[in-house]
This record gives sequence, C-alpha cells and structure tokens, in this order.
Amino acid sequence: MVPDGHHIREHFFHENRQLADQNLKRIEKIAKDNNVKTIYPTHNGPVATAELTKYIKEEPLLKLFSKQETDMLSDAVNGKAELQKKYLSDNFILQTADNKQYTKTVFIEQYIMLPNRKIASWSAEDFGIVNSNENTVILTYIETLKFVGKDPEKFAVTAAYSKEENGWKQVYKQSGNL
Repeated sequence: MVPDGHHIREHFFHENRQLADQNLKRIEKIAKDNNVKTIYPTHNGPVATAELTKYIKEEPLLKLFSKQETDMLSDAVNGKAELQKKYLSDNFILQTADNKQYTKTVFIEQYIMLPNRKIASWSAEDFGIVNSNENTVILTYIETLKFVGKDPEKFAVTAAYSKEENGWKQVYKQSGNL
C-alpha cells in the first residue's frame, strides 16, 4: 500500500484532531530517530515518515489558504469582493468547469458584483497541499456552489499561489466537475 499523503492527521487520532496536533511532531521524531520509513497508525492505511514530515511543515500554509479560501467564498455569497481584491493576484485567471476563463476583474464583476445568477451558498472542504516551496503552493480542495433555485454542484479545484511582496496571492484556479 502507498501512503496517500493527503489526510495525514486523519490517519492518526481520526476522532480527535486536537490530540493529533499535540502528538504528530512527537511521532515524527520517534520515527526519524528509529529510521522508520512507514508508520501504520490506523485502519486508514500507512503513512510514510517523509509524508508526515511534509505535512507538519506545510500545515501552517494549509490552515492559511483554507481560511482565505473559505473567507473569500463567504464574502462572495454576501456580494462583497474585498477579500478577492486582497488575496487574488492582479494576474489571476479562473478556468471554470465549463471551460470559460475569467480574469480577476471579470470574475469579481460577473460572479460577485453583477452576477446573472445569485449565489445561495459557496463552500470549500477537503483541502490538501499537492506541492509547495518557499514561493509557490499548489492546493486542491472540493468546492460546493449553489445558485438560488438550483441544486448544489460539486467541483474539484486546483489553485496555485505565489508569494508576492505583500503576501501570498492566488494566481490560478481551475475547477472540474465531480
């Protein structure tokens, strides 16, 4: 079996995230000190020690981006674009599931300020960092979008972030139907 590298915390202490947060670094140290390559913590499957180390290193970024994204979506539902203006790069591109592309300005205008369809709810979950370094991060998550009078739709999202002078900015977002 191959570790999935996505839900590291859930492999340990699935029912108690606070306990996982307290103990993951301790588990990592024990594994490294004893040259353990793969840990078999629960029924969720194995976790490579390298994946655990990667998760611990990336967790602050994961928390930052999941909060930013959740806050931006909430803002959009309320017809506000302040957070999009703050967190989206000036060169931001959105590639939608129906193969349309939007710039930052057009996205804000057509989805938030003057939408053809009113958004009833827009949420995101299941965040995971696919790749990261000191200047870029690739994030995946599941987005649920519901327009007034329509059924909710779920999308698989990949978002790219770049570190700019004034902080992290989302430069690209692609969604696909689930």
